[in-house]
Formats: sequence, C-alpha cells, structure tokens
Amino acid sequence: MKINRFFALIAIALLVVGAMGAISLKVFAQTGNPQAAQVQDIEDPASGPDIDNVEEQVGEQVEDGQPDAAEAPGAEEAGPDEKMPSYTGSIAVDQASTEGMTEADESAALQGKATISAADAEAAALAANPGTIVVKTELDNENGALVYSVELSNGVDVKVDAGIGSILFTDSDADGEQ
Repeated sequence: MKINRFFALIAIALLVVGAMGAISLKVFAQTGNPQAAQVQDIEDPASGPDIDNVEEQVGEQVEDGQPDAAEAPGAEEAGPDEKMPSYTGSIAVDQASTEGMTEADESAALQGKATISAADAEAAALAANPGTIVVKTELDNENGALVYSVELSNGVDVKVDAGIGSILFTDSDADGEQ
C-alpha cells in the first residue's frame, strides 16, 4: 500500500508540474519573454483581451467648436497624413447654401458669384504649370471660399480664386508635394 500511495503522490506531483509548465509555455508563446513566463499573471480566458475602442475612451475630438473637416458638407476626405488646406478666397460662400447639392447643381448655383471666367482660371493654372493641359474645371465651394478647381494633365489640382484669379492652393496627387 505504501508503494501505491508513493506512486500516486508522484503522479499527482508530475501532473501539477506539467500543468505549470504548460501555463509557462502559453505565457512564453504570448510574450516571447522567458522571464515574463515566470512572473506574469495569467488572465482569465473568459474575460478575453481588452478591445476598447479609442473613440469610446476619449470621445469625438472637436476643435474650437467646429465639426471635423471630413464631416463638413462638400469636404473631401483627408487621409491620415493629409491636412485639409486652409486658404481664404476673395468671395466667401455660405456652406449651408450649397449643402446637399450635386456638384453640377452647386456649380450652376455659384456661377453668378464668380467674377472671372473658367477660361481665366484655366489660363492662371496653365501659366503656373507650363507644359500641361486642362483635364477638367469646376466651380466649387471649398472651405467657404469660391474657387475654380482646375485639374491638369500631370495630376495637379489647382485652386484658383474665382474673384481675382490668383492661385490659392496647388495639390499634387502624383508625388504628394503641395
């Protein structure tokens, strides 16, 4: 009987040591650090990993009481490394007046406010970008300013002030320079 109890105790000890080794291997596999396997507490698998959303933690970020630029009507979405250009044109446009319009309807509604023609805006864009041709020209409400958006054959989008014909902004899609 003593031998059976001895073997039973050894078997239990081996099972306990084996289980501890399995836990250590699991921790090592998760962290890749053998020291962490010795000192790290094992999380309850039922609770799972912490997967909180950052927006839930900090809420919507609003600066100066203004909505995010991507939420503004007619605003183009900016990527993570892009900033929306800030420029001021000579003709201010109320954002609400063009809200919900298609680009064609917006262009038609804004046409009476422009003091230069689309041809004048194209000439200004071509003078600043020699060797290119105009692909498309639109009259837009950009950041509350009335501008002609002139797209050129080299991928550059030139914002021309619809009031005085000066170039407000040049956006190059080809190499990311502005």
